[in-house]
Amino acid sequence: MSTESLWDAVTSRRKAPVAMPQARSMPAWSGGALCAVRNTGDTLPGLTILAVDDEPLVLEVIAEALGDLGLRIVTCRDAGEGLGAFALLDGPAVLVTDVGLHGLTGSALADAFRDTRPNGAVVFTTNLQNGPPDVPTTLGPRDIVLPKPFGRRELRAAIGHASALASSG
Repeated sequence: MSTESLWDAVTSRRKAPVAMPQARSMPAWSGGALCAVRNTGDTLPGLTILAVDDEPLVLEVIAEALGDLGLRIVTCRDAGEGLGAFALLDGPAVLVTDVGLHGLTGSALADAFRDTRPNGAVVFTTNLQNGPPDVPTTLGPRDIVLPKPFGRRELRAAIGHASALASSG
């Protein structure tokens, strides 16, 4: 599926703005909103993806593209929710975050993630349509940059590489 068709497939199903589903079995934390948790099967058992983006469409695309890989996917709408979701991570984990989050940046969220999960991998997403990529000034050895818009193949490749990095540490 091409980059455009993946994004188009998700947006064409939407008739109205999407409300993120409420999570099950998750504690509330300050900030009010809860992240959504999806378990998608057994292909990559034990791996958790924490996806943080302030654009609901991007979170939908990530969940759609990774839906059959057997991952535990936690989606959060801002860095505050993402920080709270760190408590839900066990075993190998990959953070997928927009660099340009409002408030706390994706880079700051990644720093906090690395403090709690030194072997975790980070996939930074960034929009190249608005000029040069807004990438963190310092990338760690387990960091990957994925330009938006990305397709299923690019996202899956980034997650596969990040998974290997997170599992090797």
